[in-house]
Amino acid sequence: VNDKQSCIVKAPTSAGKTWIAMSTGIIHKKILYVCPAKPVAYQVGSHFVYMGYKVHYLVDNLSHNSFDSKTNIFIGTPDIIENNLHRIGTHFDYAVFDEIHNLNKSDDGDIYENLIKILNCNFLALSATIGNIEFLKEIFNKIHPLKKIHYVEYNKRFINHQKWVWDDKKNKLVKLHPLSCFDEVDKYDFKNSLNFTPDDCHTLWEVMEENLDEDLIENISPDEYFTEDRLLTLDDCKDYETKLLNVLSNNPENFKDVVSNFKVDVKGSHDDDIISFIRECKTNDMLPMIMFNTDENICRKIFDYI
Repeated sequence: VNDKQSCIVKAPTSAGKTWIAMSTGIIHKKILYVCPAKPVAYQVGSHFVYMGYKVHYLVDNLSHNSFDSKTNIFIGTPDIIENNLHRIGTHFDYAVFDEIHNLNKSDDGDIYENLIKILNCNFLALSATIGNIEFLKEIFNKIHPLKKIHYVEYNKRFINHQKWVWDDKKNKLVKLHPLSCFDEVDKYDFKNSLNFTPDDCHTLWEVMEENLDEDLIENISPDEYFTEDRLLTLDDCKDYETKLLNVLSNNPENFKDVVSNFKVDVKGSHDDDIISFIRECKTNDMLPMIMFNTDENICRKIFDYI
């Protein structure tokens, strides 16, 4: 991106794709940012505005607004961008195609393709889910044979969100450790299906220290594992998580003794718990928050109750 070269990036959610995409607007003078949906355009555009950049939104009801030579960022959905090419032109320093797998969508996938063919600038194409990304790279190369298109794949995923559960008996939130859902080592691929926060790692170490023999946990305390005096990164925490889980997987006879410490006995909540829950979240500085349920009727019921 720094060198204004084209790149296709495949990386999971939370790996930092949006951060990289936004860097294009900071590094280059005039960019076109293609978003999969209007809310995403508003979200990303607001960050640019907050940083002092002049943004022109190419979304419903805003695309008609005026812009000038000082406008740095043109951001919107494929259909509105295509309909406004006669106004904004096709000369950009760089383009971002967010969620490039939307090429396969029935409603606007063809528009993504049109924009890719019309724009001659170098680009950044991002996806978390596309499977045949090598094939996509070949297609890009056929469309733009003079461009050198790089392909970067990144597989680490950081979900740095602490899990909590509502304890209806104590009427309070309690931390939910990822290991609370496991009872034996061989039943699941637990090392690759969990997402630990740094706090989860620390809690696991404390339980292992109490329940495992010293020879099993030698040299893996945080003080011994992290020898440098520096701020730890998420990479560091992920490596430490892997180290701890390897010890557990290699000692299945001790696994139950460890995970039993994380079991939480909670029952299903009731409608009248929701107010207490929200107040507890407010007390713990957890607002604002998004509340959702997969059942629309339950969503409406909770909304009406609140």
